[in-house]
Order: sequence, then structure tokens, then C-alpha cells
Amino acid sequence: MPTCENSNITLDQTSDSVELVLSASRYILVIIGIFANLTVIIVFINCKTYKKCFTYLLVFQQACIDLMGCCLYLIFYNYRVPDGENGIVYCKCRTVFWVFASASIFNLVYISVERYIAVVHPLKYWIREKRKTKTVFKLCVPWLVAILVIFQLAIHFVPDTLSPGNCRFCYSSETVRVISGGSIFLLNYIIPVVVMTFCYRRVYVTMQKRPEVRKHLRNNSSSAQTDRSDDNETGDKDFKVENPKQKFTHYSKNQTNFIITMAVTTLVFAISISPLLILYVVYILCDCFDYDRHPLRQATHISFVWGLVANPFVYAFK
Repeated sequence: MPTCENSNITLDQTSDSVELVLSASRYILVIIGIFANLTVIIVFINCKTYKKCFTYLLVFQQACIDLMGCCLYLIFYNYRVPDGENGIVYCKCRTVFWVFASASIFNLVYISVERYIAVVHPLKYWIREKRKTKTVFKLCVPWLVAILVIFQLAIHFVPDTLSPGNCRFCYSSETVRVISGGSIFLLNYIIPVVVMTFCYRRVYVTMQKRPEVRKHLRNNSSSAQTDRSDDNETGDKDFKVENPKQKFTHYSKNQTNFIITMAVTTLVFAISISPLLILYVVYILCDCFDYDRHPLRQATHISFVWGLVANPFVYAFK
């Protein structure tokens, strides 16, 4: 039989004043996140930015995921859990929010890997882009990984019979609890942070070596200017040569801005999700407090949602 309670657990109830502050913070934060991500989506659609390349399409998908994540959090974490069978369905449906949250994480990882291949291994990136791989399938990769990682929560989420109106995790044994929590911590935090840090570090190092390429293009530009002068002397007034140096500088600036933007987004993700998963892994290891009703859990949820809200502002700033 599932064991949802432990004699070592101390029930830490949230005071009315603290609950009021946390609830107000959740509502304000989520509403800001909804409007901010919706603005990003509208701008991308109006400017057709998502059509420029697959990476921008991933950023567009990131804004859509974060928008839905904010909406689902507003639905599943700001209302009382119904009684009876409806409560079971309601608690298990909370897994949908965590699927979107996990998809947001893996979509960021996907973007970092995409930029890593494009900058560090441009030939491989070009060859891969020439393949007739359907865009829809590539966009589904973060979702498939998220579902595989998070589906287990649908089993463990149940209504709290001791405190009606709440959902809690209910594990069949301590071993299952440790395996479940450890896998979520590893796959949703450790691996993504390591992968994104490695990718952006290698991208940074590679882009620092670009002066040699710029020098080569500068020489080519000088040759092009000389050829144009010779042609002008022969009377060809309409001949124009595009300046490779200017073109490369413009491309390099855009590339650098995009890399910095996504690196900052990665940093925001790491900061926002750290409190939530650290508290969760402490609960998994020691089982010494009531994780489901502890006020710190609500505060860490707000921190995580702050990451979904902050992304649009990072895009706008850069």
C-alpha cells in the first residue's frame, strides 16, 4: 500500500498572512508572465521572425511554452482541490503543468545544442540543415523528453486526505521516492545545466577565435574594392560589390547578441529552478518535513515561475 505519511514529518502550516502574501505574489507574477510572453509571440508573428531560421522557431516555441506554463500554474496552483474523485483527477492533471515546465527546460537545452553545432561545427550544421527532416518532428523533441521524465508524477500526485484541499506526493516505498526524486533532479537540473554550460562555453571560445576569419575577409574586401576601382576606370558605373567585411560584421554582431541572450536565459533558468529542486531533493533524502505544505515550497514555486516570466524581458533587453 502507498505510504504518504511518515512519523518523522513535521507539519509546517502556513500562516494566513504569509499565505496571503504568497497568493498575491503568484497572481501578480503569473499575470505579468502571461502578458509578457504573449507580447513576444505577437511580435514574432507580426515580424515573421520565426520563419528566419529553425533556432528562432525554437525561441518562438519557448515563448509559447512559457505562456502555457504560466496559464496552467494559474489554474492548478491557485485554486482549492475538489473533494472526492474530482480531486484525484485535479491533482493528477497538475502533471500537465510540470510537463510544460520540463519542456521549457529541454527546449533551452535544445537551443544551446543547436547554437553549439552551428558555431563550433558549421559544416555539420549545414549538412544537417540540408537533410529533409520535418520541422514538426524536430520541434517535438523537447516535448517527448519532457513527457518521458515527468509522466511518473501522474502516479504519485493524490489528494491529501489529512488536509483536504491540497495535493501531495504519495510513494509506494522509500526506494521509489528516492528513485523518482533523484531522476527528476538529475534530468531536469544537473544534466541541463551541464549541457548548456558546456555548449555556451565552447561557443564563446570559438567566437573569440574569429579575428583570424575577420582578417581574411578584410583582405578579400580590399581586393574587391581594388577590382571595383579598376572596373570604374573602364566605364562600368553600375557594377557594385557587396562589402564582405560589413556583411560579416553585421552577422557576427547578431550572432553574438543571440548567444548572449540565450546564455542569460540559461543563467535565469538555473537561478530560478535551483531553490525548488534543492528543496525537493532534501525532502527526498531526509523526509524530515512536510514538503507538500511547507511555506518554502510555495516560495520556491514562485521562484520557478519567475524564470518563465523573466525570459521575455531578457529577449527585449538584448
